[in-house]
Amino acid sequence: MKGLRKLCAGAMCLLLCLLPVCAYAAPVENCPGGCTHQAAVGTTHYDTLNEAVSAAAEGSTVTLLSDATVSGMLAVDKSLTLDLGGKTLTGQKTDNDVFLAATKDITLKNGTVTMTSGCLLRAVGCTVTVEKDAVLTAHAVSPTLQLQGEDTQAGANIYGTVINQSLGAAVHTVSSGSGTCALSVWEDAQIHSQQGNGVKLEGAGALEITGGTIQAAEHR
Repeated sequence: MKGLRKLCAGAMCLLLCLLPVCAYAAPVENCPGGCTHQAAVGTTHYDTLNEAVSAAAEGSTVTLLSDATVSGMLAVDKSLTLDLGGKTLTGQKTDNDVFLAATKDITLKNGTVTMTSGCLLRAVGCTVTVEKDAVLTAHAVSPTLQLQGEDTQAGANIYGTVINQSLGAAVHTVSSGSGTCALSVWEDAQIHSQQGNGVKLEGAGALEITGGTIQAAEHR
């Protein structure tokens, strides 16, 4: 009987030790072949893009490892580079109609971000950089990229492509209080809206067009 108790106690201890491993998917360092992870920070792979963004340090690069569809808002509250890895990131409709909500500087490069409904990227009091190899595409009455200067400055450097396939503006800047917005459109940039504003400006700010193309049904 004593032996049976010891055996049961040992089995229970082993089970308790294994439970955390079964319950939580830990990040993987130097992931082997056949990787099914969605994103990485350096050589550490994560099951989801949300987990990678949460784990990333200030100034890090988060790399998308596969085409991905993300439900809900993805908050960017630290300066990051989002390397899309030549993949497509799709945002599904969110409760507040914003997919990427940035309050710190964000750079997007090397791939496509698309949003079927709502604002694709809203930047409040920070700077967005869309590199030449990045494409932002929304299919909504909401803007594809919205800058908000709320007693601060919000800015965007557009080198790549920003498209709205519906009634929304491709780029919309909104300033309130003492805030301003600064939009720079660089050579080879493409800003398109099929049925709305290419660039819509509200409040104080500056628009600098060094090159590129702004094409839309309306200009305001």
